[in-house]
Amino acid sequence: MCDYNSPYWFGVKGFICSEKLYQVKKRQYPSQYPPQKWTEESFRVQYGKKGHDCSGLPAGYLMSPCIDDGGICTDPLKPSVYNPRYDISANDLIEKCKEKGDISTLPEIEGLILWRDGHVALYDGNGYCIEARGHAYGTVRSKVSERGFKKWGKHPDIEYISDEPKKRYCKPIAEVLTKGDHGTAVKVLQSCLNLQGYSLSVDGSYGNKTDEAVRDFQSKNKIKNIGTVGVRTWDKLIK
Repeated sequence: MCDYNSPYWFGVKGFICSEKLYQVKKRQYPSQYPPQKWTEESFRVQYGKKGHDCSGLPAGYLMSPCIDDGGICTDPLKPSVYNPRYDISANDLIEKCKEKGDISTLPEIEGLILWRDGHVALYDGNGYCIEARGHAYGTVRSKVSERGFKKWGKHPDIEYISDEPKKRYCKPIAEVLTKGDHGTAVKVLQSCLNLQGYSLSVDGSYGNKTDEAVRDFQSKNKIKNIGTVGVRTWDKLIK
């Protein structure tokens, strides 16, 4: 769901950082863009990247134009399309959560909202969260117990498919893969496809043959044949 290492810009919800956006937000929130603390150059070097503030992480996800039917953002670099429905503050967001509780009762459900006064993050499982921490940090992965959160909640506009803890193999291989990718997750993909009757070299390189196998598998399993491996494709492969 989240964009690791993206810049922190207050008032930004998954939009592309630019000179125009910087000037707009500096006028809109002057206390959050103080020149005596943050130079214009510190923002300029981030132009061209997607920016978020803390509540902008879930908002940016919900406003993404690239969410597939499994809830995965297939193009994390594509900017959000503004929708005022999701543009709410951290404190308003936790109030809107219909199901919530004390942080001491935090369930093992990825994507939960974590809250303390004026700040939210997204639970990433195993005691960690993803948070847009501030301009000096950007978006980082933090240990929940060290960040002073008081409550957890289920975002009112996010469907949580299961309250059961996820099997751990789902964590590393649930990432979205497309042609041109390389790495361990691609090797897992190729191995899973070979178990389905394909004959791929397990080399960790998502090339033409792997792409053809993915599209054929998706077609046979009535999955949208786009050559992108998301949640539905992983689920079918694993099952």
